[in-house]
Amino acid sequence: MSRFLAVCLNPTFQRTVSLKNLDKGEVNRAVEARLDAGGKGIHVARVLSQLGGDVVHLTQLGPGRDELLRLSSDDGYRIRWADSNSPIRTCITLLDADEDSTT
Repeated sequence: MSRFLAVCLNPTFQRTVSLKNLDKGEVNRAVEARLDAGGKGIHVARVLSQLGGDVVHLTQLGPGRDELLRLSSDDGYRIRWADSNSPIRTCITLLDADEDSTT
């Protein structure tokens, strides 16, 4: 089995919300929503893990770290991290089914 070290110093929470259609200025109800660990290095670690690699992800983690560690464990890779006071940011992606678009 191949071993990998992925480095990402900017981890994120990636919230993805699926909508039937996005009506600007109106109340929109989600069809589906999910939360994943995100960031380029985390995406690399996830894919290498899915391909059977033994992956360790190196990063810094501040407030919110317990949730990110849980999400990463669910995805099958390990994290080694340095303590930080910087909160983990959240990125939100809206998927509009009618327009077949992403915002």
